[in-house]
Amino acid sequence: MQGKYNGAAQSIRSTNAVALHYTGSSSYPAPKTIKNTDRTRECVPPLAGGIQSLSLEQMLIILEHSRGDDILAMWQASPAFHRALALGDRLGLKIWNKVREASGLVVPNKPQLPTEDEIRVMLYVLNDTCQMCDTLNASHQWVRAKLFYLSRSTLICLGFSLVIREKFMNEYQELLKNKQRTLEAIGWFNPIDIPGLEFTLMAKRCLHADPKEQGYFIASSQLADIAIHAVQKLRREKPHESEESIDRKVAQLLLDIRAARNNLLDPAKELLENGPIEINHLRLKREKQVVSELLRMNPKPHKDDIPDITDSEWRLLAYKGTEITAREWKRIESPLKSLVQTRQTARFRAMLESYPPPTPSSVNIPAYHGPDDITGLMVGVFPASLFLTICAYMDLDTIATIENSSKLVRNVLGSRAADPTWRAVRRSLGLEASFNQWPERAVLAYAIRRRCFYCSQEGLNLPLASLVLCGDCFSLNVTEIRSDKLPVPTLKVMAHMQSRPFVKSGWITAAKPDGCGKLYGTAYVYSLSEWMKNLPAELKKYASNKLIAEHVEMHTKPFIQAAKRCEAWQIARDPKNTCLIDRRAQ
Repeated sequence: MQGKYNGAAQSIRSTNAVALHYTGSSSYPAPKTIKNTDRTRECVPPLAGGIQSLSLEQMLIILEHSRGDDILAMWQASPAFHRALALGDRLGLKIWNKVREASGLVVPNKPQLPTEDEIRVMLYVLNDTCQMCDTLNASHQWVRAKLFYLSRSTLICLGFSLVIREKFMNEYQELLKNKQRTLEAIGWFNPIDIPGLEFTLMAKRCLHADPKEQGYFIASSQLADIAIHAVQKLRREKPHESEESIDRKVAQLLLDIRAARNNLLDPAKELLENGPIEINHLRLKREKQVVSELLRMNPKPHKDDIPDITDSEWRLLAYKGTEITAREWKRIESPLKSLVQTRQTARFRAMLESYPPPTPSSVNIPAYHGPDDITGLMVGVFPASLFLTICAYMDLDTIATIENSSKLVRNVLGSRAADPTWRAVRRSLGLEASFNQWPERAVLAYAIRRRCFYCSQEGLNLPLASLVLCGDCFSLNVTEIRSDKLPVPTLKVMAHMQSRPFVKSGWITAAKPDGCGKLYGTAYVYSLSEWMKNLPAELKKYASNKLIAEHVEMHTKPFIQAAKRCEAWQIARDPKNTCLIDRRAQ
C-alpha cells in the first residue's frame, strides 16, 4: 500500500503547478481556474489518475510521508489534496508544520493553518518553478503567454539558460529590425546585479571592467523566446499589420509579463527581508554562499575561523534575507575577509601558545641539585626550612662558606626550596634581573662568573647570549646568520649582540665589511631553527612570518630586558671586566 501511495505522490508531483493569486482577506486561498484565450473552455489543473477515489485518510498518509516541497506541489495541483489539508484536523496541521520547517518558517507552538503571508513565503522558497499565465486586454486577445521562472530568483530566471544581447541580436537581427521597444522590454541586466552569477567569471570580468564597458547585456532566454515567438505569430496571423504596431504590442506583452511576475515575487521578498515572517532559509543560503567563497582565501581558513550569527558584524553582512550579487560581494568582501582573518589570527596565536620559542637562557637551563621535598629534613639542629630562612639574611661570602661545609648543606641550598633564599641574596647585591626557568642560585652564579664556560680561561660575561666566553671560544659559539636561514621578521626580534666591538678587537671576523652585523649564540640559532621546523603543519603553511615573529618577540622581550639589566649591573660592579676585549686586542 505504501508503494501505491508513493506512486500517486510521484504522479502528482509531475503535474504542472498553478500559480496562486491572492486576493481578499482570506488566510487560506483556494486555487483558481484560468480561462483559455479562446474562451471555449475552462482550464483546470491536471489531476493524477485515481486521486479522487482515495479516501481522506489515504491522502493524508501520502502527504505525511512526502517532503515539504512535494506537499506544497500536491496542494497546488490537486483540489482533492487542497481540501484534505484545509480541514484543519490534527494530522493536517502536523503536515503544514512539516512544510513550514522545509521552507524555514518558525513552527508555531500551537498547530494552525498557514496564513496568506506564510503561503507566499512557502511558494517563494520551496517552488522550483511556477507557471504563470497572463492574458492581454480585450484588444490583444490574440496571444496568451506563459512564463516559467525560479521563484527564488530576484531579477530573472537564473534556473534556466541566459541569453547574451550580442549573440541574440546577431541571430535575430532581421526579425527585430526597427523593434527597439521589444528589444528593451525583454529586460536586460548587468551580470553584477544578478543573484546566482556573483562568483562567475562573467560577473567578475564585468565588475573589474571600465565603467564604459559595463553594459546591461544578460536576459532570460524565456523572455527572449516569448518576444521572438510573439513577433513571428503576429506576422503570420496579421501580415498587413505595421512593424511599429507589432513592436508596440509585443513590448507591452513583455512588460505585462514582467510586471505580473514582480507582483507575485515582490510581496514574498518584502516579507522575507523586512516583514514579520521569521524565516532563515534565504539567510542560511546566503551565508553558505559567502562561506564557500571565503574558504577559497589564502591562507585557507578553518571552519572555526568563520564567525557565527552571534557576531553582529557578520550577521549584518552575511546573514541577511537577500540574495547576494557580484556588486554587493565587492562591497562586503573586504570586511568579511577581515573578520575571518582576525579570527584566524587569534586561533593561530592560541596554537602558538602551546609552542613557546627558545631564548638564549632556555637553550641550556641549569638543573636543581637537591631533594624535591625538604619536609622533615634537618640541617644540624635546625629544620631545613628554618635553615634556609636564616641563610636569606646572610651576605654572599658567608653563605658560600656555609655551602661548602657539607654535602647535606650543598643539597639543601641547591634545591628548589632554596630559591627564596638565593633571591634575597641576589637582591641584596642590587641585581634585580633573573632568567625565566633558571634556579635562583644559577642566576647569581652566572652573574658573578668570570671564567669561560668551555675552557675556564678568563672570560667575558655576555648576558644577551647567556654565556661567559673567552676570545678563543667566542668565534665557535657566536655567529652571524643570513636571512635565508631564518625569516627576516624573526631575525629582527631575536636576542643579539652588535658585532662591532668584537670585530674591532679581533675576536671574530665580520661577514659584513663595515662590521655592523648582529651576533647570535650558535646554540640559540640552532634551537630556534628546530623549533620552527617542529611547529604544526598548519602554522608552517598558513601562519605569516610576521605572526610567528610577534610570538617570538613576546617571549624574547622579557629575556632581553633581564639580560640588559644584568649587563648594566655587571658594568657597575666590575668595570674592569668590560676591558677584557680591549686587553686581548693589545
